[in-house]
Amino acid sequence: MVTGPVLTEGLPTIGANKVSVPKFFYKVIFDYTELELKGIGFILPNKGSQDPLQTYAVTIDSVEQVTGLDFFPQLHDEQETTIESTLTLQSWLWKSTSMGATNQKEITNSLVQCKGLTKSGLRCKNKTRNESGYCYLNEH
Repeated sequence: MVTGPVLTEGLPTIGANKVSVPKFFYKVIFDYTELELKGIGFILPNKGSQDPLQTYAVTIDSVEQVTGLDFFPQLHDEQETTIESTLTLQSWLWKSTSMGATNQKEITNSLVQCKGLTKSGLRCKNKTRNESGYCYLNEH
């Protein structure tokens, strides 16, 4: 598991040491304990939210694109490509004290592929519930 800030140019700073205050944080999880290797990424806004964690789930490739970091480079190339480009919410156990299984299924089913494009012109791999069809990275 890797967690950190999404650092970009021009972020506001605080304190005498001018510590940057990021707009987003990331978390990347790689599960190698089960028969099938799997990974998932999250990009979370630096603010409070009542949204379920699944709302912020993205591929590890998406987190790499936003952060400029290469996670898990020691995996074999084929494994790395598959794990980092796949987002399968159903492969993860989601526990919530405020949400039943029916609501979790509704959230998973309501996620759609973002209509946005990456800087390289490829289709964004993030999922979104936004009515515009764009994820928070591509909102207009």
